Amino acid sequence: MSKTKPMTSFEILGYLLGQFGDGKMTREVFWKEMNARGYTQGDIDKWCASFYELENKKDQDNEARRKETESRTARGAVAGDARGEDRSEREDRREEREGDEQGVQRQGDATQDQDARQEDGGDSEARQNWEIIDGEIWITLTQGMMDFVDPIAERQTLARIRSGARQGNGGPEGEASIPLRVQQAKNGLRAEAIARRFFGTAVPWSIMSDQWGTPDFSDFIDVKSRMNPRYGMHIKPKNDPQRAYLMVCGVHHPRWRIVGWCWGHEARDKGEWMTFGESGDPCWIVNEDNLIMQDPFVLREMALARNIE
Repeated sequence: MSKTKPMTSFEILGYLLGQFGDGKMTREVFWKEMNARGYTQGDIDKWCASFYELENKKDQDNEARRKETESRTARGAVAGDARGEDRSEREDRREEREGDEQGVQRQGDATQDQDARQEDGGDSEARQNWEIIDGEIWITLTQGMMDFVDPIAERQTLARIRSGARQGNGGPEGEASIPLRVQQAKNGLRAEAIARRFFGTAVPWSIMSDQWGTPDFSDFIDVKSRMNPRYGMHIKPKNDPQRAYLMVCGVHHPRWRIVGWCWGHEARDKGEWMTFGESGDPCWIVNEDNLIMQDPFVLREMALARNIE
């Protein structure tokens, strides 16, 4: 009969943090268990740093596998060229991939050609990034875009975990386990990256802002990601009723869809009030077929007009 492998110190601390973050362990019990094992706040910081390194290692391994796959594909393409196949489509896709990472990092107020973009409202730059199928706006999330936003999501999430442990609460996403929190944060910033491609660089993006609570785009737009086809957009009581909330759907990742938007005060008036579980935050749910949901292009024109003014 095989014996169960004992948990490592890293796994024990991760378990305690997860239980605390899930709301299954009070602050007093959490620190009682921590003190009994000789753990301190410094150990939490080290755990978060190690977790971040492991996540980076996973990303690097995935990137290595992706490059190897691309290399095999490229070798196959060369063989195809020898047979006289057309290369134009492959070249277009290569150029698109190379431009994605640069495009997602550019900010509307930090590029030399901002005046030229403002003359056409940033439309020519952004219009390259979407396609409309049956009236719906679709944008592909590329590896370059994920390489930019995912590390930011990890750093921000682990910083909140450390802060939550110090202050005696589970942080903004206290109902989720730590790995799930990281993935939720990634989904949120990936949705913002998709919105960035939709709005174009003429609309400022606050992804690098150190100030918590800053609108994601312009001075009034927040992006809400949806990863399940049954889910709607969650507007919490703490969310600003004067902001616009844009739903971006990643159900068909890496193909994402710009769904629609509404004002926060409209969600409070016309959304469905729900509470999720014992530790879930109550919120208003706005489904995409709700009559208050508006055309994304209307929001885009408002953002562009406000930025130009």
